[in-house]
Amino acid sequence: MVGVVGPDHQLASQVPLGRIGCPDEIAAVATFLASDASSFVNGVDWLVDGGQAQV
Repeated sequence: MVGVVGPDHQLASQVPLGRIGCPDEIAAVATFLASDASSFVNGVDWLVDGGQAQV
């Protein structure tokens, strides 16, 4: 988010990756979880937050 000003810049500065996630990044996780590739995944929380939960 280079050159972003205002509230988005403030939010991005608080995320460890230093940027706001893109909808495609959220969709990729949702697509994986909805696919057969995730058939052995259960009982976990997937945080797609740029590391924010670790702060």
